[in-house]
Amino acid sequence: MSTSKEKERLQKEAENARINFCANVTHQLKTPLHSILGYSELIANGMAAGEDARKFGFRIHMEAQKTLSMVNEILALSRLDDPGQIFEKRDVDICAVVSDVVTSFKNMAEMKGVSLELETPGVCDKNTILNASSKLLGCIAENLIDNALRFTESGGSINVYVSVNSDSRPVLTVKDTGIGIPYEEQDKVFQRFYRVDKSASSETGGTGLGLTIVKRSAWRLGADIELESVPGKGTEIRVIF
Repeated sequence: MSTSKEKERLQKEAENARINFCANVTHQLKTPLHSILGYSELIANGMAAGEDARKFGFRIHMEAQKTLSMVNEILALSRLDDPGQIFEKRDVDICAVVSDVVTSFKNMAEMKGVSLELETPGVCDKNTILNASSKLLGCIAENLIDNALRFTESGGSINVYVSVNSDSRPVLTVKDTGIGIPYEEQDKVFQRFYRVDKSASSETGGTGLGLTIVKRSAWRLGADIELESVPGKGTEIRVIF
C-alpha cells in the first residue's frame, strides 16, 4: 500500500473514531441532563413540594454529579490522547501512591460493606521506584479500585497488591469478588463507554470510561495490562510497569 493511501486510511479511521466518540458522548450526556431538566421543571412549576421536592432535589444532585464525573473523564481522556500533552516524570514509589489511593477509598468501601485491603509483600522501598508520572500512576489505581468497588456487592472483597515479577518489573494488581466479566466480553471492556452490565452501571453511576483511562494511562507509561475474570466470581487486573 502506498504511503498516501495508508495516510488516507489512517485519517479516515481517526475521523470515524472521532465521530463515534462524539456521538457516544452526546448520547451519554443526554440521559442525566434530561433527568435534571425534568425534575427541576417539576419543582420550578410548583408541582413538587415538601418530601417530593426533597427527593427530586436529591435526584438532580445525583444526576449532576454523574454528568460532572463524565465530563471530567472525557477531559482526562482528551489529555491522554493529545500527543502534545506532557506528563512530568520523576522517581515515584508505587507503594506510596497506591497506599494513598487505597486510603482514599476506605470510607466508601466500608459504607458499601466491602473489604478493601492493600498487600505489599516485602517489596516496598526496594524495587518499586519508577521514573514515571505520579499523576498517571494514581489515575490507574483510582480507576481500577473505583471500577472494582462499583461492581462488588456488600460482603465482597477487593484486594490490592503491589509486587515485583520475575523480570523485576513492578506489578499493580486489583482483585475483586464482583460480578465478573464473560469471556467473550473481556476484550471489549477497555473500549470507550463499553459496559458489561448496563443495568448495574446505571445503578452505580458508571460511565464506561474508567478502564479506557486505565488503558491509555498505562500506554503512556509503557505498561502492560492483563485481565482474568470469571462471571459471578470476580475479576483480577494486573498492570505491569
